[in-house]
Amino acid sequence: MGFLSDIGPYIADALVILGVGVMTIGVYGMIRMPDIYTKLQASSKAVFLGAITLMVASVATGEKQIIMRVLLIGLALLITTPVAAHVIAHAAALEHELMRTPGAIDESAYHLTEADVMHVPGSSGSDFSIETRTSQTGTATNGNEGSTQ
Repeated sequence: MGFLSDIGPYIADALVILGVGVMTIGVYGMIRMPDIYTKLQASSKAVFLGAITLMVASVATGEKQIIMRVLLIGLALLITTPVAAHVIAHAAALEHELMRTPGAIDESAYHLTEADVMHVPGSSGSDFSIETRTSQTGTATNGNEGSTQ
């Protein structure tokens, strides 16, 4: 037991560094990926794996209260991370957000194409403002309706 108690803090430090590294790679993936769907994959997996690694490092304390709290936090992350990623991806699909990854194939029921979307950031000739897009649907407000000047 003497050897494990001597090396335990070093293992915990290595796990903390590993967890922070994995989370940093997830942040890089958020910046680097081209569309919301790949950004979600990078962020949700990296945050979950990084947080779990940090939690395993906190188990090295050996205190029962800390270990129980870490288990509850891990359970909450295990449940909420995939649900949150699914909800965000579903909302993006409902808003007709295109997959911009080269070679991506849309296998969803939405069959999103560039023709379905009125405004695709970065495409030429389709830079409509929000007011212009909503005015085409008849629900535009420019902040001056109802005011007398």
